[in-house]
Amino acid sequence: MRFRSLALLIPGLLFTVLACSSGEGDADGGAGDADNDGLGGAPGLEDPGLGGPGDDGTGYGRASFRFGANLGHPNPNFDDATMSDLAAESGVRSIRIKYPEYHFAEWGQEIEVNDAKHYASVGMSEHAAFLIGMSAEHSTAPGGTPSWELDYWIPANLYEPIFLEDGEVNPDNYFAAYVAATMETYSPWVKYWEIWNEPDWVSDWQVTETWWDEPPTKAQLPRFNGSIFDYVRMLRIAYAVKEKVAPDTYVMTGGLGYSSFLSALLRYTDNPDGGAVSEAYPHTGAAYFDVLSFHHYPHLVEDGSSDAGLDSFSQHRDDLLAELDKAKAVGKGWMVTENGASQRAIDGVASGPAYGPNYLVKSMAWAKAEGFLGIDWFTLSDGDDASDPFANMGLYHALGSLSSVDQAEIQMNGVAYSTVSRFLAGARLDIQGTEDLNLPETARGYLFEQDEKQVHVLWARTDDDEEVAATISLPVDGARRLHALDSGASGTGVELAPVDGALQLELTGAPIFVIEP
Repeated sequence: MRFRSLALLIPGLLFTVLACSSGEGDADGGAGDADNDGLGGAPGLEDPGLGGPGDDGTGYGRASFRFGANLGHPNPNFDDATMSDLAAESGVRSIRIKYPEYHFAEWGQEIEVNDAKHYASVGMSEHAAFLIGMSAEHSTAPGGTPSWELDYWIPANLYEPIFLEDGEVNPDNYFAAYVAATMETYSPWVKYWEIWNEPDWVSDWQVTETWWDEPPTKAQLPRFNGSIFDYVRMLRIAYAVKEKVAPDTYVMTGGLGYSSFLSALLRYTDNPDGGAVSEAYPHTGAAYFDVLSFHHYPHLVEDGSSDAGLDSFSQHRDDLLAELDKAKAVGKGWMVTENGASQRAIDGVASGPAYGPNYLVKSMAWAKAEGFLGIDWFTLSDGDDASDPFANMGLYHALGSLSSVDQAEIQMNGVAYSTVSRFLAGARLDIQGTEDLNLPETARGYLFEQDEKQVHVLWARTDDDEEVAATISLPVDGARRLHALDSGASGTGVELAPVDGALQLELTGAPIFVIEP
């Protein structure tokens, strides 16, 4: 299955910020390594252990997972600290932050430090920051381009050396200098660096079918305005700079949508002469990222139930994984920095008051079970357009016109988020225990361990809509407490006592959490 429209970037949506290359000459100008880029060998091709559930031999998977969010629709009365407070109240534990160079050029490189400290004070960490939007002086954008549209134009001087002869970052490589300054300032709080946002966005998905055999061109990428060679170059720069100034952090791709774009990224180098391997351009893009970040919106590819949405999510991952496998790009971590579903019913769109929260919990549980490093939900709040699915995915009702934070109202997506975050934060997948559930085809679920207590996440498999039911017998060794999807708000649960060593559970399309006391 090849996804056609997943790289959609919503026109006119402004994320809260607070949150022309030349092929001439030698590539990178560093001293003392074969690649001339300061990396010394084959970067990013070893297995860092980021991929998969992370089984350590005990039968349990990875515990770490970013329960993140995009702050999204701005409110002129709320700063980012206020927005992050609301996010924390809904269970969000990490933020996807936008750090454009044009923002730092206007306000200073440390303008976001206080916000970063505030996020930490409310329990948030391991943020993902996307690096995008050069200042007008450092961009290939035409003169007079408004600042928000600078996000659609690659940096100038990409093919200047990354480092000077003394090993310092070259200030004439504008992207390298911007990346270095941003990483040096914010790496105490940011763990993942996403390079640009949706570079493979297109208005017509059919053009992406050419990328299986041909390189994506500047003319085909209207929200990037560079070629695939330029994008590999940007990853190479970011990776080299990260290794020098923030080696304990990770470089990610920029929220990709199309498997064919990833295929091209893994086939070509940053050589402007056709992406060919040469002494100056020794590696394909596979060498220059640690984590594959992609975006997934189920309503763009299916119109069924929340489980159909989950299946589209897993298929998207599988399609991307197939490209990594073909390229022998091992050990890459997985992150989804935009994922969302509308809880408002919209005609002709996979959506609805049950669909949204059900999909949210299912996608989070599945991704955690599969060893993903995290998901950033889109978004913190609804927008104002009742007909737009992207404007109805929020954890809160629309915040944009509120005059005070006490007017903010959480909605079911937010309640569901707080529930899954509460019960799965720090939990580890019990790999064998999940296999041993032996659930019928009518049910789905996982067994996790949180603080040495079992946590089952279970639901009835939905078909055409969310109104389904399934009966299962769950073997347990003692009493359990059942928490419904809305438990995050109330904190209440129902005590269950096993009969003959098992719980008889009536499942619906809404996930439940069965917790060991």
